[in-house]
Amino acid sequence: MTDIHGMYEPTVAILESIKKRGITEIYSLGDNVGLGPNPADVEDILNDYGCKTIAGNAEYYNTIGIEPLPYFDKEKIENQEWTLDKLGTKRIENMKLYPASKDIIVGNKKVVLCHFINDIRWDFRKNSTWSYQSAKDPKQFLY
Repeated sequence: MTDIHGMYEPTVAILESIKKRGITEIYSLGDNVGLGPNPADVEDILNDYGCKTIAGNAEYYNTIGIEPLPYFDKEKIENQEWTLDKLGTKRIENMKLYPASKDIIVGNKKVVLCHFINDIRWDFRKNSTWSYQSAKDPKQFLY
């Protein structure tokens, strides 16, 4: 699963469905928090279910901060400050342990799990997660 964005009730429904089907290995591809109303509850329930999380940009906003990111307007800054307050230090410290990617084997094929290849980890300005939304230069996607 990916991009839960603090939405607790749908996350519980998905996790319960996974449990009923006997699935034992659960991965989240990041953005568990940010924007939604229940970031702390989402982090806690994913941990309760043993979910393995890959860091998304929302996790990086909480662990490395938003200062270097030019696309944060007033509303995004207020949302981020609220999310940080709700998460608390312990959850944020746990997020620092999330890897940027994870290789797994499915059948006999290697699969790489990641949040988004063109992400803030690699270039804060020209090739950021948000810059693709207004891209006029398709060459950006060759980055």
